Amino acid sequence: MITMVVIGTDARFEAAHRQLNDTGKCGFLHGHNWKVEFKIDAPISSLNECGYIIDYKKLKDLVSSFDHKVLLNSDDPLVPVLEQNRQRVTVLPCEPTCENIANILLETVEEIFEDENITYNDITITVWENDNSWATVTSDDEE
Repeated sequence: MITMVVIGTDARFEAAHRQLNDTGKCGFLHGHNWKVEFKIDAPISSLNECGYIIDYKKLKDLVSSFDHKVLLNSDDPLVPVLEQNRQRVTVLPCEPTCENIANILLETVEEIFEDENITYNDITITVWENDNSWATVTSDDEE
């Protein structure tokens, strides 16, 4: 019998963004107080020498890389303007939506797990851009 463990943590960041291709109000530069929820389901045998699946600090550091930045699509004409004016910009290969940010974080966590040879059943990441709007992505380990 394999014993499972589920861990979770939340992290927060503040950032501005806009959806380049949105003709509505979300196409204008605006900011949010974002929240990211991590949930990881793994066999207890995956615990490292510290008794962790993964150190929560590693997950929170991923989120802090977005903090107090402007998140923009790489095609956004604001990117060079803001960078030339020494603003903190994170350039994404996609629109900076909850869905895409959650997926970017998921891919990054999966890479960490692969690099550190950590076995897991699934990883779920939810990104909230405010109290009412969120997106969740889930990955199942195919091993």
